[in-house]
Formats: sequence, C-alpha cells, structure tokens
Amino acid sequence: MKTPTPAIDWHEVIAPDEARRHAQHAERFAELQRRKSAVHGQGRALHRKQLAAAQGTLEVLNGLPSWAAHGLFASHGLHEVWVRLSNGGMDRASDRTPDIRGFALKVFGVQGESALGQGPAISQDFTLINQEKFAFPDSVEFVDFVMAASRGPGALLKHLIKRYGWFRAIRRMAGLLKTVGRPFGGFATESFFSALPMASGPYAVRVRLVPAESNGRAQPQAKEDWGADFGRRLGQGALHWDLQ
Repeated sequence: MKTPTPAIDWHEVIAPDEARRHAQHAERFAELQRRKSAVHGQGRALHRKQLAAAQGTLEVLNGLPSWAAHGLFASHGLHEVWVRLSNGGMDRASDRTPDIRGFALKVFGVQGESALGQGPAISQDFTLINQEKFAFPDSVEFVDFVMAASRGPGALLKHLIKRYGWFRAIRRMAGLLKTVGRPFGGFATESFFSALPMASGPYAVRVRLVPAESNGRAQPQAKEDWGADFGRRLGQGALHWDLQ
C-alpha cells in the first residue's frame, strides 16, 4: 500500500480582531491567575497542579519522509527535554477528581526565531493533553467557559444557559463531563495529543505521544497519586514514547 502524501491546500483564517481578542484573553487569564494564587499560592491559571517534573532525551530519527523533516525534525539528533506533568484544573484538586491531564515537553537545541517574535529561540515547547480533540470550536468560547467555571458551578450553569439555552446547555455540559471523565490510566501508559494543529513547513500537523509497551500497564491505584505512579515506574527503569 502506498503511503499518501499530506496535502498543503490548507489555510489559516485570521480574524481582523484577533490581536485584540488575544490581548483581552491574556488579561482575563492574568486576573484569574492572581485570584487563584491568592487561594492556592503562586501557580499557573490552568494546569496549576504539577504532578511530576523529569528530564529526558528526544531522538530525531534518520530517514524521515520529506513532509515530516522540517524545523526540529529536519535532521537526526539528540535533544535534551524537560517534562512537566499536570492536572488541567485551576485548583489543586485530588488526583481522583476527573480532569484534563497535561504532558508538556520543552525541547532544547533548536534553531530559529521564536514563534512569538521574541528573538532567537532556545527551545520548542509541545503542550499535549489526553484528549485527541479540543472541546471548543474557538478561543472565545473556551475562555468564556473557563472564566465562568472559575466562579463556581452556579456561575457556570448561568453562563451555559445564557449562551446556549436550557436544552443545549444540558447537552453541552453532558458532553464536557464525558470528555473530562474519560478513563485515564496514567502518564506512562496513555497517549497525549496536541489537539490543535500547528505549522510544520508547508503542512498543518498535530502531534501525538504514544507510550511504549515497555512502560507497563495501567494500575488501578495510580489514580491516588499520578506523580507517585510515574516516579515509581521511573525508579524501575527508563520510560519511552514515540513522538509522532
């Protein structure tokens, strides 16, 4: 079977007010971060609860197809990687609480300009979650949902009803609860995804992190402490993933 070549006939749609909206989003998240830090101590607005941090190595393989060999992946090499594992919520909840799980990679030894226009880059970040698809159609709907949720269940319900109406609000909430409540076995045994596309040369791609079978199987008690489960596995030997 012949491997298909990815197409390049995609295009990014940038709304005229995108810069203004993104600046407003940043201000709202900064306010949320200050408010939550007053309760929980210094931390991020989202993915506040860090579960583990680790160091590793990313090997870019030889012989990648031409459509995959761009930027960081243009040539074979070994790169130092920092890893941060987290629960996605804005509070420091129990690991048993249903949540989005985050697997962030900071890859060093790269060349090129920063994507945000801050001069030469020293690293490239990949922020992955345990969901293959993003739960919201655009940033406005996502940010509005987060801000309402940060005020408590009553404020969130009011927001959903106002935006969607009673029946659509119920369906929307049910869908979100199903997404967050999807069974999760642990950071060493689950796949993680970029969820949203990014540019790689002329192509639009998403990233997937797939655990090796040698990492072991999920254990029921892992949900008591995801970080401890990850640390225990590391104590037994190196863990491996395929970055696709």
